Amino acid sequence: MMRMEFTFDEAAVLARGYTMERVYNAIKRQSDKFELKCVEDGEVLAFTGIGSKHDYSGMLGMMIAFSKSEWFMETASSWIFYRAGRVEDVLTQALEARRWEE
Repeated sequence: MMRMEFTFDEAAVLARGYTMERVYNAIKRQSDKFELKCVEDGEVLAFTGIGSKHDYSGMLGMMIAFSKSEWFMETASSWIFYRAGRVEDVLTQALEARRWEE
């Protein structure tokens, strides 16, 4: 099963004038668009697929959306994607891709 986990730097969130609740709600709204299920809502915010053939494309959709989001990239502490026994550090990959674009 696929799983995507997020953590955030609360100081960075507050510095931007947001709250952790607002950040979590924004991510949950996005996950709803891609039909992903929130399975953990604490220090770690985590989502899985719903067992649909569209789960993988939903996860990729979230990755694309958040990697282009300034507020997300500036407040995320970690962003991990688990799939088929593999663990990918999506935040590091997205930050590296941004460096190449500059």
